[in-house]
Amino acid sequence: MIGIWSCGGTTDRIPIFFAMRNLTAFIFAFQGIVFLFASGLSCKDKNCPNSLVYHLPVTVTPLSDTFNIGDSLYVDIDFPEELMDINGEIGNTFENFDFKLFISTARYDVPHQYSSQAFDLYTVEGSDTLVEFSSSNEYALTLKYKESKYKYTGYIILKEPGVFAVYFASYYESFTDPLTIRGNCDHLSVHLYCETNDGQNNNVELVSPYNGNSTFWENQFKKGGGYAFVVR
Repeated sequence: MIGIWSCGGTTDRIPIFFAMRNLTAFIFAFQGIVFLFASGLSCKDKNCPNSLVYHLPVTVTPLSDTFNIGDSLYVDIDFPEELMDINGEIGNTFENFDFKLFISTARYDVPHQYSSQAFDLYTVEGSDTLVEFSSSNEYALTLKYKESKYKYTGYIILKEPGVFAVYFASYYESFTDPLTIRGNCDHLSVHLYCETNDGQNNNVELVSPYNGNSTFWENQFKKGGGYAFVVR
């Protein structure tokens, strides 16, 4: 038995077991209140994945691995404003959104060389801007947004021989430019990747020999929306 002083100065004899039980009950009650409050705040996000990943479809035709100087590749980018996340099938609406899309090329048969004259870009629908500071052919693409859809079409005109890959990528970064979208789980980090020709290998075997790790390179190649070819 332990004596606990009351406010009046008299000593009340209370078993320590009951004192600890009351304290434990208070702690559990407080934790329960905090948990219920937090659950109420995050209720709508209980099915959210760790991050949101959206693929932007790109079509490049004709499907071939060999071209001649002067040949053209047709580029078609076409998707709705409503996109579905591939991690948790979370739908979000991207209204009049800047996806920060770029198209670039690299030459692989000359070691460590980026081509500056590999191709010209002729835009039919949408617009493009040549990135002047780039060491390779790189263009920023602006998609046309109309009737809840995004659209870009254009031609890549090949200008020099060699082994090349053309890449489509989004430079959007949600950490530095917080996303404003309408839908679920909009507090998560967002990653945007271009998926060229429905995720086909897009002649990756042409450029894999120039990289030491072909499996790793294939993953990077696909994430970069790559399409490889030879120009004769």
